[in-house]
Amino acid sequence: MFANRIQTLMSCSVVAATVAVAPAAARNAPCSACDTTQLAKSLPDGPVNANCPISKKPVDPEAATLQYNGHTIGFCCPNCESTFKAWDEQKKDDFVRVSMMHLTHPAGEEHAGHDMAVNPAERTGDLYLLNTCPISGKELGEMGDAIVKVYDGREVRFCCKGCIEDFEADPAAHWKTVDEQIIKRQMPYYPLDTCIISEKSLEDEEMGGPINFVYQNRLIRFCCKGCKADFLEDPKTYLKKLDEAAIARQREHYPLETCFISGESLESMDEPIDKVYGNRLVRFCCKGCIPRFEKDPTAHIATLDKAWREIRGDDGESHKHDGDG
Repeated sequence: MFANRIQTLMSCSVVAATVAVAPAAARNAPCSACDTTQLAKSLPDGPVNANCPISKKPVDPEAATLQYNGHTIGFCCPNCESTFKAWDEQKKDDFVRVSMMHLTHPAGEEHAGHDMAVNPAERTGDLYLLNTCPISGKELGEMGDAIVKVYDGREVRFCCKGCIEDFEADPAAHWKTVDEQIIKRQMPYYPLDTCIISEKSLEDEEMGGPINFVYQNRLIRFCCKGCKADFLEDPKTYLKKLDEAAIARQREHYPLETCFISGESLESMDEPIDKVYGNRLVRFCCKGCIPRFEKDPTAHIATLDKAWREIRGDDGESHKHDGDG
């Protein structure tokens, strides 16, 4: 079924991932691209942000500013200043860091355009990793920054506002199309040959063949409908198991040596940070790079997919897709 070169390179027996624990100070420290102390040295005087963090309008330094951790934050009006003060510390820190990167990396450079990550309180599932709009089919970014929407915790990205209206007019039909594309894209990276619930072979003829199911933008495979029902009773537990399987299978032959965001060696901050997106292992040099990846992941995922295809020596789409549902 999945007898291709990637499985000869990766471990054939999936075991729980064993992550070496680096010293807390090293793992939590920012890389040079995320370090606001270093960024501050090259900043001009005045507010670190060009646009108000609340209204997104141009800041008016005469209307309202405040000092936060040694940095000047500008607003369009006093009301927005009050709203900013109510943000939690992490959200404020993220805003300051990205605003400073906008000043030190002008538009067109590697770090431009990564303003804020999608609010994790809204998205409960995986990122939308397809590089095309589900309505127009255009590549995301062709018409400007993709528009991110979240429906019942599930993220989807559009090329323009007009496509949002079309999607919402018949969401069931469009989700079906999205699911079919997700199955096709994630199939080469699926880390298990057995059902995540029963642990029976996915090719067990007595069970009628595998069932491919997309849960919150993530491909899950079962041996039968009964196991799908069991999964839905406790998805968090089984998703963790699937993450561990992906890390264990893909870590040894991970095809990239540098962090997507900082461009620094994955070993530069001691032990890399391992995350799983769309059944793919993604490695970072530090935690600070994660939200910036999640803001605009499609180009980075395309780079990772290309690297894996070069290892496999195939087009990444030569797998059986029977049992979608």
